[in-house]
Parts: sequence; structure tokens; C-alpha cells
Amino acid sequence: VYTVDLKPLHDVVVMKDTFANILQRKNTKNDDYVYFQLQDERMVFDAMNTLRLRYPNILGISYPNSAYEQSEQGISYTKQKSQTPQEIFGDFFAQYTGHGLDDTQEKILDELVTKIWKEGDEE
Repeated sequence: VYTVDLKPLHDVVVMKDTFANILQRKNTKNDDYVYFQLQDERMVFDAMNTLRLRYPNILGISYPNSAYEQSEQGISYTKQKSQTPQEIFGDFFAQYTGHGLDDTQEKILDELVTKIWKEGDEE
């Protein structure tokens, strides 16, 4: 039995900053394995794919400061089962935008859900 010293090909790094600040960074080692703890208050749309363009070895993303991650840690299946499609979409919309649907958006959503259910019943 003998030992062999192994040197990793890439470092594993945890980056803690806002999404915008991370994208503005210069001279970063883009080949590291990186896990991002985004300090943004709300979730950033398509953050994983955007960061992957610059950091191809991205391991994951979390939002430790977001109200969503602190309060809910995700939406449970049990909660979703008791919600209407409009409520589920309203929760999703609020998580990504930081505010709920306005009256016009709620009306459009109601019309779309009604149309979808009606078309489903016809089949």
C-alpha cells in the first residue's frame, strides 16, 4: 500500500454577492467549481443559465437573503394541492417579481385558466 498525492484540477469556491456584482467581476477564475449564494432579495430569472455562460462548472445557487427561501423553503405539495391554479401562479409570480399580480393581470389569468379548463373538458 502506498499513498499518492492528488492535486485537484479545479478549486471549489463559494461566491457570496449579488447577481449584478458577480457578473461585473473581473479577473475571476472561470474554471473553478462554483456554488453561488446570491445576496439578492428576490430570485433572479434564469440566473443559473446566465452564470453558466461565465462559470461553466457552476454547482448550484441559493438565495439566503430572500424572503421566499427564509419563510417557505419551497412550496409544499400539500399546499399546492389545496390551491387553485391562479393561486399557484400568483405565488410563483410574487417569488420572481417581489410583488403580486395586479387586478388586470388577475383578470387575464382567470380568463386563461377558464379557457384551458374548458378546452380540456371538450377533449
